[in-house]
Amino acid sequence: MPELISSFKKLIESKQFCNRHKKNPEDFTRKRALSFQKLIYFFVNMPQAAYEAELCRFNKELHRLDIAEPIATKSALTKAREKL
Repeated sequence: MPELISSFKKLIESKQFCNRHKKNPEDFTRKRALSFQKLIYFFVNMPQAAYEAELCRFNKELHRLDIAEPIATKSALTKAREKL
């Protein structure tokens, strides 16, 4: 199982994967709260609650925080998702 997770992480963090799955070459070039990799991890995590609650929970788990803080707004998530 660790090999599978390692392979998945390596795939998602590769530039080739990002370039193949984004709509435009200009997408995901600037440093944003929702990078390509974070967006993929978020959707793989299968959100089951409202996006805002899931964004808080995702950020809490990602950064091992005690208090859940939103990583981005719902509209930022929607705009980033449109780029995939």
